[in-house]
Amino acid sequence: METKDLYTTFDGRTVDLSGITAEQKKYLGEKIMKDKSKMNFMDFQNRYLEDPVVLDSPQLYELCRDLATRLGISQGYLRKESYDHASRTEEKELTSSEVADIGRCSQQAVRDAIKAGRLSARRVGPLYLVKENHARIFVETLRKNKSRSRFDNSRTESTQPQRLHAKSKPS
Repeated sequence: METKDLYTTFDGRTVDLSGITAEQKKYLGEKIMKDKSKMNFMDFQNRYLEDPVVLDSPQLYELCRDLATRLGISQGYLRKESYDHASRTEEKELTSSEVADIGRCSQQAVRDAIKAGRLSARRVGPLYLVKENHARIFVETLRKNKSRSRFDNSRTESTQPQRLHAKSKPS
């Protein structure tokens, strides 16, 4: 792999461009790079991030997304601090399965909480990813609700009067 096939994004990630086709390279040089300098950020983003040629190539999409970010920052649409790799701290994400293990509940219960809006998550393919601090809050809430329901059940059982059933007499 040659160095020229590697592209470093604004936030420090490396994109390997060696996998793009000759047609995509031509499209990149003739269309995207020429338009980048004379287009408005919004127009560039709307045009290239929805373009079928770009969407067919994950590498080309990453490159266009990065070019849109750089254009947005230079034209004042985006704040540099929001995309600066050094100033960002990546928060760990957990799968719904990991959240279920931590919370000692079923994966279905976690998915139900996500669908009901009680737990914030993002979907990546078949997976739900939950930020670690959101998972922690969800698990704490689960534990509080479990202990509260156990307490409520024990009180209602002991305070309810027992009913005696009289046997019916045969007529």
